[in-house]
Amino acid sequence: MQPISGDWGKHVKIFGDRARRGLALKSVLGAIVVGTVAGGVYYTSTSATANEPVVASSFVCGVPGGAEAAVPIEFGVVAPESVVVGVSAVVRPRAVITVPAELVGRLRGFGESLDATVVPELTLIEGEAATELGARPLAVRSMGVPGSGELVLDIPGAPVSFTPKARGTARVELTGLAATITVGAAEVPCRAVSRSVALGTFSVAADDTVQPPRVLAEPGGEVSAKALPPLPEGKRVRHRFAMEITTRLAKVGAEVRLTGEFVSTIYTEGELEGRLRGQITVNPADVYLVVFRFMPVTNTIALDQREYATGEADIKIDPVTGLYAAVQTRAALYVKVSNVLQDGVPLDVGAGCETASPLLLDLAGRVNLGQKHPVSNLEGLATIPAFAPCGVKENVAPLLSGLVSGPGNKVSVKLTYIDVIP
Repeated sequence: MQPISGDWGKHVKIFGDRARRGLALKSVLGAIVVGTVAGGVYYTSTSATANEPVVASSFVCGVPGGAEAAVPIEFGVVAPESVVVGVSAVVRPRAVITVPAELVGRLRGFGESLDATVVPELTLIEGEAATELGARPLAVRSMGVPGSGELVLDIPGAPVSFTPKARGTARVELTGLAATITVGAAEVPCRAVSRSVALGTFSVAADDTVQPPRVLAEPGGEVSAKALPPLPEGKRVRHRFAMEITTRLAKVGAEVRLTGEFVSTIYTEGELEGRLRGQITVNPADVYLVVFRFMPVTNTIALDQREYATGEADIKIDPVTGLYAAVQTRAALYVKVSNVLQDGVPLDVGAGCETASPLLLDLAGRVNLGQKHPVSNLEGLATIPAFAPCGVKENVAPLLSGLVSGPGNKVSVKLTYIDVIP
């Protein structure tokens, strides 16, 4: 372990004090210290136990105009103390970026809101075997740029799943870390030249007698198809698309992005000719909001489809772009909320917190059906229904409904063609 001294030691103390005021993570196995040295950036690990804060130092970030600035970042993971061979487990990353007041002042000239993305590279080490964990980027969107002072971005990450293959001990290592802050046309890239650093070591049991403890927030999940009824019989063609849904929440001005898959079934003959049935599967997403202009709220949002999307699809051929379908469809999706943290404090909304009725999403446009031009974009407006029931000890449905329910939510859907399903 490299020593922390001088200004970097001061940074660690300052961040530790801030973390103790509300950014402490439960069951943190390890923490990262990122500091600059001659010729690049180094990682130094420091131990952290349950309820201790994550500590950190700085990224080196490019500033509009060609200069560079040290932008403090804290990074850590929430993870179980033990896992089981062959049983899926998760770690949950979290980052806190502190944009200094001087840099905030420079960025303010480019816009009133910013996006920030942190890209970690995580690796599972079991003996001599190393497995890339494929952590998704941590992101926060449409954060207001303050009029003065620093800006603290507390960014929770999506759960990263892994399945241990051998009993004994294993560890998660951070092998890379980068970030980008964007305000209007200004982009601030942040870099770190990495060497492998252990975030923590945990035991791997040979059977299921050891259960991992509950982490800071229950993990979301991966894409999984819902059990919808069988499709009507008839001659049909099925196409599969990667899907990205971007929603602008009208009440809080925040942007939510969901990824998943869309499978379209278009009937080509008989009474159902030209009719469309669509199946949507979506990854739950961790969302960071600032409500009442000062209070941070994080939660996991999922969309639950209980019936096929329906509509019409007319398959045509464009001499330039190839096969496509002129589509008009409606999807009914329940919005589910879980893992709610209000200013860092868990809010027990219960296991069945969702909208009382489905969100109805109407989309129309041209959907490309081939690899020559695989990307299609559709847009629409949606009304988010009220929530009910929500809350274990008290009814928090009116609170959630007051925050996000209502009309005028712009929805953009990006479909990227994958293949034809036999």
